[in-house]
Formats: sequence, structure tokens, C-alpha cells
Amino acid sequence: MLVDSVFIVTLKPFIMNNKHDANVRKSTLVNFQLGLIVALVTTVLVMEIKSAVPVVKPDDVAVDNSEVETYFNPEFVIVKDKVEKKQPLKKVQKIIDVIDVIDDDTPTELFEDTELTTEPDITEIEPGDLVEKTEDPEIAPVPFVKVEFVPIFPGCEGLTTNAERRACMSSKINTIVQRKFDGDLASDLGLSGQQRIYVRFKIDKTGNVVDIQGRSTHPKLTKEGERMAGLIPKMKPGQQSNKPVEVIFDLPIVFNVKD
Repeated sequence: MLVDSVFIVTLKPFIMNNKHDANVRKSTLVNFQLGLIVALVTTVLVMEIKSAVPVVKPDDVAVDNSEVETYFNPEFVIVKDKVEKKQPLKKVQKIIDVIDVIDDDTPTELFEDTELTTEPDITEIEPGDLVEKTEDPEIAPVPFVKVEFVPIFPGCEGLTTNAERRACMSSKINTIVQRKFDGDLASDLGLSGQQRIYVRFKIDKTGNVVDIQGRSTHPKLTKEGERMAGLIPKMKPGQQSNKPVEVIFDLPIVFNVKD
């Protein structure tokens, strides 16, 4: 009986030690698994937090767009200002229809004709009446249609007859008036219908246009007609009896203003 008791006592501590070792190994494995799970969960959370930082909310984009619209508002106002242009001529709806330079074969009633003598008076003299020779008398200005040799306008030098030179000069002056005349002037003045401007000037002995005089129904039209005469260039002067002479030229300007 004594031997059996000793054996039993010796066996119990051995069994208890084996259970303790098994529990320790199991606890270590569980702790390792729990630590691994915690580490993985922590890593995932950190990555989600970092990736969520740069996300821009739609509200922020809307605020930026409103700022851009406010910045471009002044440009819209400028466009509206440009559309509002003053165009009084279109409202009046009047245009210059025709500008004609008319040949001055007939005298103008607005200018007094000058009686001209083309031949000197001849009187009989006695031998004792002879006196020292004096300079030839000054030749009075001659109308354009009566001068012996008409002035030669630049560009008309190749023509030989007075008729050709007159036609060429009238055409050149007509071109100047057509291009330079202020066609809006009559509309601005509220005029309508046919309008006439009479301009008279001299072509002096050097070929320059001088002594410009104008007549019309309105002072501003008169001034515009005189301005046209002032645009005529220097030309070769007319001649009478083989001497340079002043030539009178009448320039009627006729145009229509339509409503």
C-alpha cells in the first residue's frame, strides 16, 4: 500500500506541468494572432485617413466658380456700351445721290458777269503825237470758255485743242469733288431735295487757284464748296495773245438729298 501511494503522488505533478505548458503555448499563439489583427486594422485605418485628406468637396468648386463669374461681369458691361453707338445719319436716312460739275457755258445768276475787252481800242494819231513806248496794258481776267488757250490741268498735257483740255479739266475737277465732298453735310443740316453750290475762282498767271468765292443756300455748304476749289492743284496758266492771263472758272456743284 505504501508503494502505490508514492507513485500516485509522484504522477500528479507531472500531469499538471504538461497542462501548464500547453496553456502557455496556446496563449502565445492567440496573442500573436490578436497582435497581427490589430496591426492590420491599424494599417488600413491609417491608409484610409491619408487618402481622404486631398479630397475636394463640390461646395468648394462652386465657390470658385462664383468668384470667376463676378470677375467677368465688367466685360459684359463693356460689350453693352459698344453696342450703343450713335448713328444719327442712319436715323435721318439721307444720302448724297449725285454730285455734278456742270460746264460753265452759261453765266451763273449769282455772280455778275465781267465785261471783258479782248482787243485794244485803235485811234488815229499824228506823227507829232508819238510818245515813248510804255508797257502793254494789263489784260483783264478772261472767262474759262473764252480764253484763247485754256489752262492745262495736270494729266491733260497730251491734249492739244481747247475743247479737249476743257473736257479733261472738268473731268479732273469732277473727280476731286466726287471723292472729297462731304456727302453727310446736307443731311446733318436737315436739308432735302436738290441742292446747288456755286463756286467761282481765278487761275492766276502762275497757275494757282485764287480768289475763291462761293454761294449756296447755307453758309456751311458754301464753305464746303470753297474747300473743294482749294483742293484743285496748280496747273499751267491760260494764255491770251501769247501771254499768261488770269482765267475765271465757275464751278457749280449740284446734288440731291433723298429722305
